[in-house]
Amino acid sequence: MNKFYMNGKLIHKASDHNTKRCEVEKWVFLPHSDFDRLKANPYQEHEAITAARDLMYEDKNAYHCIMLLDEYGEDGLLIEAEGFDYPRLSMFVPDAKSIYERYQTSEPELKLHDMIKDTVEKIAELAHTGKTDFTSADMIDMDEIVSPVKNAIVLQLAQRDDIKMAENTDIGVDFQPDIHVEAEKLTELKFYCPLKVQREIKPSFDEDEDEFFEDTEELSDFEVLE
Repeated sequence: MNKFYMNGKLIHKASDHNTKRCEVEKWVFLPHSDFDRLKANPYQEHEAITAARDLMYEDKNAYHCIMLLDEYGEDGLLIEAEGFDYPRLSMFVPDAKSIYERYQTSEPELKLHDMIKDTVEKIAELAHTGKTDFTSADMIDMDEIVSPVKNAIVLQLAQRDDIKMAENTDIGVDFQPDIHVEAEKLTELKFYCPLKVQREIKPSFDEDEDEFFEDTEELSDFEVLE
């Protein structure tokens, strides 16, 4: 069996492991080099902390924090800066990217995940009775699975910056549109480039001078609109 591992820091003869609720107000991905520097020296100032300074504070219910994530790694740093530009309070969080991905998972996606797990359990139980071949349509209620699939698609569309709105418009009629989407209007870009055009005339032969020469004609500038 493969062994599970994580990055962590164990405390020698820890006096306790009491905790207080921490609420992540913002998730921030950092370049790997920046993350490594902060992990090695948590008292360094960083622009990501400065930008989110107003989001970090402590009240009677919780620490309000930001989570810095390693862009190319799996771990994170939970930070409450207490109004400063560096981590006054911080905690190394192993496998923080998995926590972020679970946080991003919508309810319909979780429902689908549970359906898949249930189907896996059913097939595994039948496999232990000697059955070897399965028809997925017999194991999965397709009518039940369609709704969470549509809702998951709509929720992910609605989270995109380039989508104005998305909704499930299913009325139970076959072959009718069941997802309505409106995109944000794209910014129209116009490019104006001054262009100097030269027309090259083929070399001609001057009998009097007994030599070749080339002429060019310079034409006026144009504005090119794309």
